[in-house]
Amino acid sequence: MEAHFPKTPFVDKKIHLGVCGSIAAYKALDLLRAFHKAGIRVRVSLTRAAARFVAPLSFQSLGAEKVFREMFTDEWGKDGLMDDPFGHLGPGAEADAFLVAPASATTLARLACGLADEMLAAQALAWPGALLLAPAMNPRMWNNQATRDNCSVLARRGHVIIPPGCGQVACGEEGEGRFPDLRLVYLYSLRALSPQDLAGKKIMLTLGPTREPWDSVRFWSNRSTGLMGASLAVAAWLRGAEVHAICGYRLGGRRCFAYVWERRRWLQGVGPARGRGV
Repeated sequence: MEAHFPKTPFVDKKIHLGVCGSIAAYKALDLLRAFHKAGIRVRVSLTRAAARFVAPLSFQSLGAEKVFREMFTDEWGKDGLMDDPFGHLGPGAEADAFLVAPASATTLARLACGLADEMLAAQALAWPGALLLAPAMNPRMWNNQATRDNCSVLARRGHVIIPPGCGQVACGEEGEGRFPDLRLVYLYSLRALSPQDLAGKKIMLTLGPTREPWDSVRFWSNRSTGLMGASLAVAAWLRGAEVHAICGYRLGGRRCFAYVWERRRWLQGVGPARGRGV
């Protein structure tokens, strides 16, 4: 992940990761690795379709403490009883955050209707807080009114819908429906694990180099990388603040990735700006 993303404050935090059937399911492995590097303890639930894309062993090999699959299995303990008969209640009692990434259209519909017909849906229904949902599907499926209605229902209940990306999907079609930027999903997960003591605050900051014209050819500038400013912007956003970043000229493509949801619009820090007075 980016150099300006925080790492140490999340040691021993617990997040439950739900994975649904999608070609983007393999990206959940990258999320697991990122969480593990930040010291976050992760448990994983795979839907039946997700297990066809990514094997449970892959998550176990990368450090997942436990991988849930079917609600009822043929795996029994040494005493003849199921190893965990209340696995569907575990995340609600133990985890600090619950992320479903990728979230398929089927799972969004299940959650909107309150169904508990498989392990992940039952765990989500027993979760007392806000779910983090990162949809990934074909653009036509994402734009279908049924899917939009399901997302609206979930958003009204307080769950967080991370908007999907736009571009070419696996089938070759173009449009909105791609799995969101992995860094964005990661940051939303960290925000769910952070204290919201800056909620309601608005913060504007500048970062990166400035340029002041000297004459028609030359200008004054500096070699600031913007790393400190980007770190502050991300830290403030993680703690609930509404952040607006003014980035210096040609910041080398660095983005603070402090996203703000306001009146159904995504706002990203301004930059890199061109001109004086930055």
